[in-house]
Amino acid sequence: MDISVIITTYNHEKYIAQCLESILKQEGDFQMEVIVGDDASTDDTRRIAKQFQALHPELVFLLPPEKNLRITKNLKRCLDACTGQYIAICEGDDYWTDVYKLQKQKDFLDQHHDFSMCFSAYVIFFEETGEYKLHEASLYLEQDILTTRALVEENYIGNFSCCMYRRRAVEKISKEIFEYFVVDWMFNMACGQFGKIGFLRDWMSIYRKHPQGVWSGKTQHDQFLQLHASITEYNKLLNYEYDAEFSKRQKDIELAFPELFAKTPVKGAKIRSQKALFGFIRRHSPDFVIRLYHKLIG
Repeated sequence: MDISVIITTYNHEKYIAQCLESILKQEGDFQMEVIVGDDASTDDTRRIAKQFQALHPELVFLLPPEKNLRITKNLKRCLDACTGQYIAICEGDDYWTDVYKLQKQKDFLDQHHDFSMCFSAYVIFFEETGEYKLHEASLYLEQDILTTRALVEENYIGNFSCCMYRRRAVEKISKEIFEYFVVDWMFNMACGQFGKIGFLRDWMSIYRKHPQGVWSGKTQHDQFLQLHASITEYNKLLNYEYDAEFSKRQKDIELAFPELFAKTPVKGAKIRSQKALFGFIRRHSPDFVIRLYHKLIG
């Protein structure tokens, strides 16, 4: 199998048909499977997905119903079901606009074996206002090659549905990350540990923002509280290799929203700084310095 397309979906009855149609319209020289991970929707999402499965039984595979796993565990079970050399994700409320999206991204990864993933430019659709807006990073990003460090400093990608991953790289990601709240930012940083990240400047997908979205449905304050807490977890998951960059991101959030953090110390900050120090020593010091450090801290 060349490409596994994952659809992660929950209560997307208004959107899932458009998502599936945009995937099934893809053209190119490749074999594809479409894996639908419905996370125990309480609306008609599963019924609509079943209709597509009945029409395209050789392409569309609807995973068995389970209890509500939430976004991270649902993503993991979809990834575990993939058989393709490459993996593309389209969240159930997003859709693709370029019928050659998969072919273009596959061609790129075929030609660049040292890249773990690639992503394309995309448009944001604000459902409440009906406004379409070009994603700013897609407009102004100057480099065509990114690294994990660049993503720590700024989430230039910001969406799953514009990405394609090399499955070999995805399989190297620590399974520990699926114990946390992990969406595109952490997943892409982790994938970047195993190869470069390529940017294709074609506009190929729509990221829909609406009140029911897992992220876009949160208030700005709740988004930044979640982001601040997640940074502490992500820093740990990446073994404090990017502690300075993560710490700066947290500090910027604290300065932007002092009312949220003035009376709330960062949980585990002292422990984090000790581990960050050891991470620095481990990366940059000879063995005898590492042994001395262990002896000093007991």
